[in-house]
Amino acid sequence: MIFICYGNIDTRDDILRDLFFKDYTNLEMQTKLHYKGISMSSRSIKRHLRRLGLRQRGRWSTQEIVTAIQEERKGSGQNLGYRSLTKRLLTKHGMAVGRKSVSSILRQIDPKGVELRTHHCLIRRTYYNKGPNFLVHIDGYDKLKPFGLAIHGAICGFSRRVLWLKVARTNNDPRVVASYFLDFVEEIHVLFLNQNDLGVPRCILTRQPEECPSGKPEMMYLHPELYGTVDYKFSVKLSDVESLKSFCSYPSCYGCTEEMKEHFTSILLEGRRSEPINSEDAKELFQWMLQKI
Repeated sequence: MIFICYGNIDTRDDILRDLFFKDYTNLEMQTKLHYKGISMSSRSIKRHLRRLGLRQRGRWSTQEIVTAIQEERKGSGQNLGYRSLTKRLLTKHGMAVGRKSVSSILRQIDPKGVELRTHHCLIRRTYYNKGPNFLVHIDGYDKLKPFGLAIHGAICGFSRRVLWLKVARTNNDPRVVASYFLDFVEEIHVLFLNQNDLGVPRCILTRQPEECPSGKPEMMYLHPELYGTVDYKFSVKLSDVESLKSFCSYPSCYGCTEEMKEHFTSILLEGRRSEPINSEDAKELFQWMLQKI
């Protein structure tokens, strides 16, 4: 039987690498390639993977796996469990290793670390952040899920300054998250009172920064020169920011549907309560509102 491969070699190899690092089986690769107009037999897929230096599960020696794991444990992988480390070995080292093998090796070379992770006691990592707007952490929370609401926030990794904290019906709709980010970019523009200072952070990390050092958020964010650093945002055009808004979804400023807003407003009117003007008033009003609903 003759199999014909369509498309150039670079494209085919890129697709094979992508499918391999996503841990697809040979049969799954064959199916995906077929839908991309590339017809290959299972034997051909194995041959091309060998040519690309991508070895399937069971073809790595124990010493090679141990060496890769020890390399990861010297850096950011020191707190990874066997599941995350298995994924790291695949995506970073191209090593398709079974979870049981990784778990067994970890128990032998890092028994204390396995015990700590079992009890959710992690070793704090050294955290480096060059300055304001070099790295921003964003994350979402569903602590208000019983009310159909979620919280979305972001902080500066250098100073721990809260960049935004929003309440909406979702914390994972990318169009809503994008709207928060663009609002923040415009806030930077106003905050520094410089028409030529419109810029965006260099890096974004979608998780909470547990390793961030404490400090003086406002001073560290607005006056980085006092701490021997600079603002790391890079310039963007206002026209680009405006054009991106068409892809965003802007939730209500009340963080809920119009029907819920009317319901809560009526409760406030019946109780002769007004909207809060500070955080303490908001906490007290929230506790009062919980009793009413």
